[in-house]
Amino acid sequence: ATAKRLDEILIKQQRLDKLMLEKGLGGILLKKQASFSWFTAGGLNIVGTATDTGAASILITPQFRYVIANKSEADRVYYEEGLADLGFKLLE
Repeated sequence: ATAKRLDEILIKQQRLDKLMLEKGLGGILLKKQASFSWFTAGGLNIVGTATDTGAASILITPQFRYVIANKSEADRVYYEEGLADLGFKLLE
């Protein structure tokens, strides 16, 4: 399952790399739950349901994929959602 998720993420990374190049961007920040789930091939970044912004964000740059989360959510999002195995770097 991890290999299939990684294949999907790499395809989406290529799309976003192209967009960054076309727009002259150094990175793209995804904060909404729907965007987080889309890019991570099903990962969840929510704590409550009162907002569409998640407890963690994804920063995509041409070189790296980062998960940005506060200390209380970092381990849960990074490890339980399998992002450590998918090439993401954790920023607390």
